[in-house]
Amino acid sequence: MLVNFLTENKSISYYGCAAQMLLAVTFGTTECFLLAAMAYDRYVAIYNPLPHSLESPKELEQLWILFIGVSSFETTDESLRNHSEQWETLMDCVVMQDPNTKCPRGFGFVTYATVEEVDVAMNAKPHKVDGRVVEPKRAVSREDSQRPGAHLTVKRYLLVALKKTLKNIT
Repeated sequence: MLVNFLTENKSISYYGCAAQMLLAVTFGTTECFLLAAMAYDRYVAIYNPLPHSLESPKELEQLWILFIGVSSFETTDESLRNHSEQWETLMDCVVMQDPNTKCPRGFGFVTYATVEEVDVAMNAKPHKVDGRVVEPKRAVSREDSQRPGAHLTVKRYLLVALKKTLKNIT
């Protein structure tokens, strides 16, 4: 073993040599398995990313909410709920009211259980609530509403395939 390195007799026993070889093979094999596991984990992270790793939970939650604007001032929570329930599972529905007069302010929010249900509701046009045609939009937080393109009514797509295509081109 290494203890014998500083002595006059620079020999190692058969058992000492076998122990060193066993440790070298064991550590080398373990390192190969760990490297393979890390490489596979990296592959999965690149080609199958988790949705929450790309967006914050707040942004994901906003995708479930529709803003219903320019509704009638006679619109109530119940009439908006009756209109919105025809598409999918409705989690919440509220028509915003003036805090002083308690009169409807002409807009409201509808929350669905999933993003797909929001897409179905947005694609079903025209929307008529209490005799007025309304255009649903994805709800945007006050902080994000100042960003360009925040009020677009298009669906957001995640282009993971673009990364694969760019890798194949280079």
